[in-house]
Amino acid sequence: MDLELKLESNGERHRSIPSSRRPPSSKSSNYSSSTLNTDNTFLLTKYDDFIDDNYIIEDDANSFEEVETSIYKEILLYYYHRIRKRISILVTLPYIVNICGLLLVILLSLTLFYSSNNSSHLNIIKEKDRYTPLHKIVIPYLDKLYPNYHSQFTNISQNIFDPRFSPALLLMYLNNHIIHNEYKLEAKFSIGFSWDDWIDIDSKLSYDDEYLLDWLSHHSDDFTDDISKLRDLDCKTFALIYGCELNVNFHSKCVDLNQDEKKNYPYKFKITGPTSAKIKEPGRLLYAGSYLKLSMPPPERIFMLDVFGENGEGSLMINVDSSKNENRNEIFRNKDVIGKFIDLEMKNSNRNENEFLENGIYIKSLRNKLSNTLAYSDVEKIIYKEENINIDRDQTYLSLNSRNKDPGMTLSNWEFSDFMWDEIEFLDELDMKADVLDTKNYDSIMNDRLSKLEQFRIDNDYHPKYFSEADLYAVSYGSHYDWRFFSGSFILNDYRKSIIHRLSRTWLRFCLENEIKTFIAYGSMLGWIRNGLTLPWDGDIDVIVTMKSLNLLARNFNQTLIIDYNEKDGFQSAMTGYLLDINPAYYSRYKGDGNNVIDGRLIDISTGVYLDITALAWTDDYLKSIQIGTNKKLKKLIDKDYEMNQYFAVEGDDVYYDTLMFELRKLQDDKQLIHCKNDNVYKISELSTMIPSYFEGVRAHFPHAYEEIIWRLYPKALTRITEPDHVFDDYFTLWINTFDCPGYVDPVGNLYANAQMGQCSNTEVLHEWKLTKEYTSRHLQMIEEKNWDHYTLYENSESKPFRIDEFFLLYASTMEISEEQLFNFYTQ
Repeated sequence: MDLELKLESNGERHRSIPSSRRPPSSKSSNYSSSTLNTDNTFLLTKYDDFIDDNYIIEDDANSFEEVETSIYKEILLYYYHRIRKRISILVTLPYIVNICGLLLVILLSLTLFYSSNNSSHLNIIKEKDRYTPLHKIVIPYLDKLYPNYHSQFTNISQNIFDPRFSPALLLMYLNNHIIHNEYKLEAKFSIGFSWDDWIDIDSKLSYDDEYLLDWLSHHSDDFTDDISKLRDLDCKTFALIYGCELNVNFHSKCVDLNQDEKKNYPYKFKITGPTSAKIKEPGRLLYAGSYLKLSMPPPERIFMLDVFGENGEGSLMINVDSSKNENRNEIFRNKDVIGKFIDLEMKNSNRNENEFLENGIYIKSLRNKLSNTLAYSDVEKIIYKEENINIDRDQTYLSLNSRNKDPGMTLSNWEFSDFMWDEIEFLDELDMKADVLDTKNYDSIMNDRLSKLEQFRIDNDYHPKYFSEADLYAVSYGSHYDWRFFSGSFILNDYRKSIIHRLSRTWLRFCLENEIKTFIAYGSMLGWIRNGLTLPWDGDIDVIVTMKSLNLLARNFNQTLIIDYNEKDGFQSAMTGYLLDINPAYYSRYKGDGNNVIDGRLIDISTGVYLDITALAWTDDYLKSIQIGTNKKLKKLIDKDYEMNQYFAVEGDDVYYDTLMFELRKLQDDKQLIHCKNDNVYKISELSTMIPSYFEGVRAHFPHAYEEIIWRLYPKALTRITEPDHVFDDYFTLWINTFDCPGYVDPVGNLYANAQMGQCSNTEVLHEWKLTKEYTSRHLQMIEEKNWDHYTLYENSESKPFRIDEFFLLYASTMEISEEQLFNFYTQ
């Protein structure tokens, strides 16, 4: 049976190199309960049995590459014996069985030998030249785990929260679990979860003393209590200091804690939900940190994007079980758990302590190890993207892109069935399914949630507002951040671009893998037309999905944490997590009070920056439910020059307006008029053929009528090369900030008549140009040629990241890497 292994917690200690004695070679069959528990208990198999002698190479202590070969050999022998056993039941000729089994072993051995000598050497030493220093992940507590190890990394581990660490430990944990579970991954496998592992919550909860001093300088005469109370915050004091003392809604979402309830939490207040209160920024950080620490539910599952196959052929969906971490303690970032993982990694790779610490851990090598293990494992649940409607709740599964290896992106045809939506029919079908299906089926769970929500709407004539932003006192910046993950509004423009860069790339990959029909929309589409990139002043990004795809997202992926392990992203791989959050009111396609026009969001959990998701649907009575006379968007769908032509209509002559109404009704009757909940309208014919292109370096579909759509939305934008504080430089093919390059415009912002493009010498501009010039050049060629039906875009044609993230600026600075060296790492 599995034994419970209590972790040591005896303070600082020097971890010795694990013993190399051979454990018993016999393998228990009960490895399936290997899980992570949070009361500082790591549930594994018996520790001596956890490291099998098949994973230790004693003949050559320096031959790390042999470790992977030995894993293949064991997998080979395991499958050989398993196949032999199964065949012997069916075939009565043992000699034939033995010969076939031997031939199979030889064939697989040759295949694995070739593979291991060409692509499976995952050791750090051999791959060292292909990595940059930034690939090495910061391991927390190195100074405590290895006090005698003298390196700058022991200091870095104290000061830097590397968001890649938990994604790396998750890879390591899954690989160990599968190997020591006889190469099986169960459909019922699940893990515990802690937001502390994935988000730097402590930094949000740190008290801002400078703000307190500033506040006291203005309020010292009004405040007569002990100043120490201002640091030991309860709800009343929080509201007083951060400007929301008169807001009733704030007090309804704040609860005072007693001393016993505080645990490892520094304050006396607890946040239970969103508030409409305008809160000063230091308070908003505390508000978000408190909710994440004490109240935020875990995601329902983790989608490990592109974790399988050489070119991201598949992803792994891991179910999350909230009951495995009811105390909300750290799991992966627990010091003793980290120590055990390091011990296991050193034993598995036959590396000593100094070798391991010097080489560290990299996402790429850990991803490849798990991919190789999955390739030769018995995965109980496999879903192909063509079968994603068969996903069931509470199951872990391997999701494969396609039965064919990367067929490439070509023209895509979208049809009426992708948009058609009947709310009543949908709710009736869902209710009917709930009567006949198991209560844990996705559809029955959805029915329970939506039935309660629909009853609320019947009683109140509106849906409760779902999404909330980090509303800030006296400023508007907070509207661009989800309140739960808010980490500060002062984000430099270059950093914001890097966040949106990663966010959009992950969204497009996720949608492509799961057959979600989407395109980049509105201002973001305008950015694509210009140079294939987002507009540099955009605070978020807008995407559109079909109604059928939105329903699929709500059914299969709501409350999913997406981790992008794509190898193309290099050391930026798995840089953060993205929470997919679907508005439960998505099933209703009418605007209502306007508080739920956003159907979903993909949220960067490190910053709160989000991607807005809205769906387009055809509904039978749309024109009857809106005020057509005041809706300019509808009229511009018929006449893109409506705002000008309306003034030329003869007064008292209704022919022009009657013609508009006739054409609108005809579009509706012909099942061409589709709309979002904010009454943005399109014709299905504009989206019936979607063209293949790239956005932020990743493959994406766009409407073939993109110019017509943009002209309707932004009539002058395609011909304008100046925007507030920006000029579009045709030479660099970039929007240039005029503060970086003042030579383009005069003091009032007008473009100089003799402004020379490509003459800006700003270092940041030149860096971005060098990073993007090949990509933007290709994009402009595609836009000019418009030979969309001739393109087949493959995964290997996508670009590496070309935005320098703020985390790596800090990381490189701590390691004393110059800005020029950092730039070179991005261009390698």
